[in-house]
This record gives sequence, structure tokens and C-alpha cells, in this order.
Amino acid sequence: MPVLATNPDIELPRFIAPFIAFLQRILGVGDALPPDYAHPRVRYAALVAIQILSIEFAPAFQDRHHAVMVPLLLRQFTAGDGNVLSSQAGVSLGYFVESCPATVLETYADAVVGVSLEGLGLALNAGLGAAGLGLAVLEAAVRTVEAVANGLGAGFARFHGAALPALTAVVQAASLNPGLGDLCYAALEAATTLLEKALLSAQALGGGDAAAVRDQAGALVGAVLQSGAGNLDLSDGEARVRTRGSVARLADVLGPAFAAHAPPFLPTLLTDLAQHPAVDQATLERLETRGYDEEVDEDLLIIEEAGGRTLVLQDSVLRDISRVLFCLVSVGASCPPALRPYARDVLARVFTLLSANSNAGAAPNPGAFEGADAAANANPHPDVRYCALKLLPLLPPCVEDGSVLARQSLRFLASFLAAVNDLVDATIETLDAVRRLLAAAGASLGDAELEAVCRGQCFVFKQCLRRKALNAAALRAGGEDQDTAVALNAEEDQLLEVLGGSIWASLAVGAARGGGVLEQLRVAFGRGLGLGDASAFPEEKQRMAAFLEG
Repeated sequence: MPVLATNPDIELPRFIAPFIAFLQRILGVGDALPPDYAHPRVRYAALVAIQILSIEFAPAFQDRHHAVMVPLLLRQFTAGDGNVLSSQAGVSLGYFVESCPATVLETYADAVVGVSLEGLGLALNAGLGAAGLGLAVLEAAVRTVEAVANGLGAGFARFHGAALPALTAVVQAASLNPGLGDLCYAALEAATTLLEKALLSAQALGGGDAAAVRDQAGALVGAVLQSGAGNLDLSDGEARVRTRGSVARLADVLGPAFAAHAPPFLPTLLTDLAQHPAVDQATLERLETRGYDEEVDEDLLIIEEAGGRTLVLQDSVLRDISRVLFCLVSVGASCPPALRPYARDVLARVFTLLSANSNAGAAPNPGAFEGADAAANANPHPDVRYCALKLLPLLPPCVEDGSVLARQSLRFLASFLAAVNDLVDATIETLDAVRRLLAAAGASLGDAELEAVCRGQCFVFKQCLRRKALNAAALRAGGEDQDTAVALNAEEDQLLEVLGGSIWASLAVGAARGGGVLEQLRVAFGRGLGLGDASAFPEEKQRMAAFLEG
């Protein structure tokens, strides 16, 4: 089977047709096969093969063989020889419908959703875990409903009234039993997907049903977060990790109404945000005496800092921190008041995360503009950096005097711009945050703060021109580096566009302050950007001049 999966052709290779016919014989008429082929393990392997075909050759496999595969998998799902085969058939069905063209999926949606909800209904009536269907079968049913919802989009609306109550009931019932965690989380994620789709459909139709969808989302998130029997214990680390992503998505659905549900949720995020990725002393001593072991130490990031110091960090913790930051971004964007009690603590933690060298893929980059004391290695983990920079501009609106937080952030980012000067993607993300924070700070921004931002923006421009000069030299030299130089130049052009927007936001602050500040800024930018010398990089300087004049 792996040989088939590596075939690069989007269309199905011709030799797969007899293989699919053989799968049909194994799963459809097992009694007519030799005993070895009718063995449950052979049928299990056939179902796994269908999963691989559904992934690797989608959507050609679904488009060409749905008439055979869907009835076959439905039959196995409902009448498989044992729970293991039923659950595998359900998983295969989920993978198959996940990539079905909508026109094909529409044909089978009633049957697929009907079978899945019937299984969930039987299990709920008998008591989860006591029903004849195994837990793996129920999880497969939940995932299949979610896959159909993703495939049909707005077309799933006709199933919403039956599917959402069933999934919500599964969440509530499964949360009573610690042994049903996987089923509970699967149902929570699927129900969240249904609510997201329903809200999009309601908004596309004019928003008439949006209030009802938000009420349903509130009931679901309340069932998860409220204290008392029958709800998930968020003091448990695994429960917290597996629920917070769905809760953050539900915050997007609920909008400002999420504030009522935030108190039991946000403290857990702050707890997880305070995780430290450093390893313990025993691990450091083992690494020093025995060296790096690929099997044992695969989660470790080993970073050689400038000055000879070595950092050893846990990659899994850094990635978890980035997921927590992403949840905070969702909450901050949809419901700013919910973050009000925590905004200042979150700000301080974000500064710490952005100041730490936690990215093993980036070389130490201690660049700093004149007179500044920038952190020596401000190359944070890319996911942490991205989410942290998205979060910073969302914090000022969470508090009454948001301009104070905006000014603190701008002072920090002015130095941060210098510390990441050769990381183009990081610079773009930082400039975008600066632009949004300038709007939040407005006329409250002081002279020294505005001057620091201006210096940082000019420094970015000079660094961009330096890199463009290197790219131009590579293009003139020819050879293998030409394509790379062209791609890098395209990145620099994107950076210039974002830089221009950031400079325009600085000028808007100058205009709001009045008293000739705008003209002083234009003069300072003209000098800092080197616009008086048109002999080098005239095109780039003309672009910046256009932003200044605009």
C-alpha cells in the first residue's frame, strides 16, 4: 500500500482498479472468499487501505468509486464483525467523505449522517459505554458527522437540528466519565465545527438565525466550563489542553457574549502561558555527560547563544505556549472585556516570550540601532512570535486606558525591530503590530516614543536595502543562487509595502498631535530613510516618499 500512496499522479493509476475490485470482494462478500481472506484482520487491512486511498488520491478516488465505496463502508459500519471492524469502517467512511466533492457527498449525506446519528442515539439511550457499540465506533460516528459538515458547508443546515443536540448530549454525558475523554473531546470539536458552519450560513443569509446559533454555542460552552458534576475538570492538564482550542473557537462564535463564560476559562490559559520551556538540571547533566540521544531527546531544542552560552528548551512546551497565545488571540478579538482583568499580566508575559531566544532554526542576531540596548537574541520560536505579535494590539482595547498598554508595547517593539533585523517574516509581523498599536496609542504617544518608533522604521528600511544589494550581486553573478535571489527580493518588496503602512500610521499620530509634529516627522523620516540621495535604490526610495507625501 505505501507504494500506491507515493504515486505522484493526481489521477488514479490504472493498476489500482483491480485492487479496488479485490477490496470490494473482501468487504462485500467475505463468505465467498478463502478462509484466510475472510479473516477479520484481512478485512481490517482492507479498511486501512481505503483510508490511505481516500487521503492520497483524493478527490479522484472519491469521484470515481463513491458508488461502490460508500454503500460498502456504511454496511461495514453498521454490521461489522465486531467493534474493531465497525470503528475502522467508520474511520474509513470519515476519511472518504472528508474529501468528497460536494456534488457526490450530497448524494449520500442523508444515509451517512443518518447512520452516524442513529449510532449516537442508541449509545445515549443505553448509557455511553454500556451500549453494544464500542467507544471507537462512537468516536468514528462523531468524526464522520464533522466530515460531512465540512464537506457540505451551508448544505449541512438541514441536519443541524438533529446533529447539534446529539453531539451536545454526547459531550455532557461523556464528561461524567473520565474514561470517555476521547469521545467527549471528539464530540466537542465536531459540535464546534457545526456551530461555526451554522453561523457562517446565518450571516450569509442576512443574519436572521445568528442569535439562535449563538444561544446554542452558549449552551455548549456553558456545559463544558461551568463547575459541578458532569463537566470537564479544567484543573486536569489533559482536559485543559484538549478543550481550550474548541472553547476559543466558540468564543469566536459567541463574540461579546463569551464574557459570561470567561471566568472559569481564562485563568487556566494564564496558568498554561506561564509554563517555562527550560529542561531540568538532571537533563542538562545527562546531555553533558552522555550527549544527545535522538530517541530520548527528540523534543529538545539546543540553541547556541552568542557568547558561548547554550540553551536547552522543550519544543513541545513552546508549541503549547503558542496554542495558548492563539486562544488568547481568539478571545481578545471576539470579546475584549473578557481579558480586562488579565491584560497587564499577559502583556508582561508576551514581552518575556518575545525577548527569549527559543528558535533553534535562527542564528543569533544581536543587531541593534545606534544608542539602543536590544536583546542579544530576540529570535523567539516562530509560532510563539507570530501569535504573540497578533495578541499585542488586541490588549489595549481590553482596558479602560488602553493607550498606556499601547505605548508600553511600542517602546518594546521599537527595540525588538532591531533585534530581528535579518528575519524578514518577523519584521513584517512586528511592523504590522506597530501599525495597529500606533492607532491605539494615538495622540497620547510621547516625543521620545514616537522618535524611537521612527528610528526603528528607518533602520528596517536600511537593512532591507542592504539585503537587496546582496540579492542584486547574486543576480549579477548568475548561477544557482539566481532563483533564490529573485524569491528573496519578492519578500523584501512585501516588507517595503508593510513598512510603508507602518510609516503612514506614524504620520497619522503626528497629525493627531498637531503643533507641527507631522512636518517634523516627515523631515525626520526623509533624513532617516536617506531620501535625499536618489543615486542608490531610487525606486524603493520613491515608494517611501509616496507614503510620506500621502
